[in-house]
Amino acid sequence: MKIKTMLITDLIAQIADRLMPELSEEAVRKKYAWWLLEKLTGKSHTDLLLQRTLTLNNEQHAQLEQWIGALVKEHKPLGYILDEMPFGNLMLRMRTPVLIARMETEDWVLQFIDKLKKAGLQRFTLLDMCAGSGCIALLIAATFPQATVYAVDICPDALALMHENKARLKLTNVHIIASDLFDEVSHELQFDLIVTNPPYITETEYATLDASVKDWEHKHALVAADEGLALIKKIIAQAPTYLRHHDTVKSAQIPQLSIEIGYQQGLAVERCMIDAGFVNVRIEKDSAHKNRVVTGSLADVAITKGP
Repeated sequence: MKIKTMLITDLIAQIADRLMPELSEEAVRKKYAWWLLEKLTGKSHTDLLLQRTLTLNNEQHAQLEQWIGALVKEHKPLGYILDEMPFGNLMLRMRTPVLIARMETEDWVLQFIDKLKKAGLQRFTLLDMCAGSGCIALLIAATFPQATVYAVDICPDALALMHENKARLKLTNVHIIASDLFDEVSHELQFDLIVTNPPYITETEYATLDASVKDWEHKHALVAADEGLALIKKIIAQAPTYLRHHDTVKSAQIPQLSIEIGYQQGLAVERCMIDAGFVNVRIEKDSAHKNRVVTGSLADVAITKGP
């Protein structure tokens, strides 16, 4: 059996409608529908639009039904269904239980990259703490080939996936470190910039999360003690000893430390950063106008490290 030839735009709308039980936002449903169709056909978004119409064969129709069923009935995240997920202009391999980066994370990282480009920054050293699949570190490394990027995580599953994604992308300017935060990061290393999307969800919040999160993603990648602030506080406290002065970073007012947060944590994280000696501390909002990132810089250079 073949389904009839359809306009690509009509097929996208049809797929998006079927995702409604799982995804409430129309824009997200359409984005997922495009990803499914691109994966199914092996064609880009642009190529499909230029093609205008499509007829799915029996095998493609069955595959699409399977994917939609997994997403709607099993609450399986799309990244795990397709074994990959776009992040910026990269396509990254994904596997459960490694955390899948959210669109909100992608948005602020792309904005951060835009700041670096506008400043003309090419040579710098950056640390991505709690790197997970490596999405942030790998995108920055791919965008700035003259930069040196370090990616740190403690989870063996995340580290394995990071190494796999690094190899697939053939990135030689990324260094992966297995460490519990800064524990195994050499005291000889200094960074111009630190970015992090650490676990920040509270136990109470975790209990209310959808099955698409709780049933598939590792709890340790999501939840932190102390009302979600435990790891954030440790990163803020230790970051100054690993940050160094960089003329372009300072003159362009690029934040040296950028931390993704829960939307209710802005003021608490802002206070932690100020208490740790950071200046120009800002709470930045996402596209939904919720607090998403807290940024700041050292007044001048990193404080002297201990032995």
